[in-house]
Amino acid sequence: MTSTGTSSSRHLLAAVRAATGHSLATYAKAVAERAAGLGYGGMAFRREKVARWEAGATPEMPAQLAMADLHGVDPEQVRARGWPDWLLLIFS
Repeated sequence: MTSTGTSSSRHLLAAVRAATGHSLATYAKAVAERAAGLGYGGMAFRREKVARWEAGATPEMPAQLAMADLHGVDPEQVRARGWPDWLLLIFS
């Protein structure tokens, strides 16, 4: 993960949150609000959910697409690159 300037033990999502100034809770809320705005339905916004993603759990596709939209990443890139590799596009 040298392109993000993070250590190898730090998850890309943690680097994204740090770069955007989000706490676990504010990021969870931003993703949930974006998911609702995109028509993916209600999504619980709990900080524990983001912590699980950073610990290695793979978010469901609606959550990934909401995150991608939040950061201006093309949904096709999310599908093509997979989790968490598409997060690198946020830094490019």
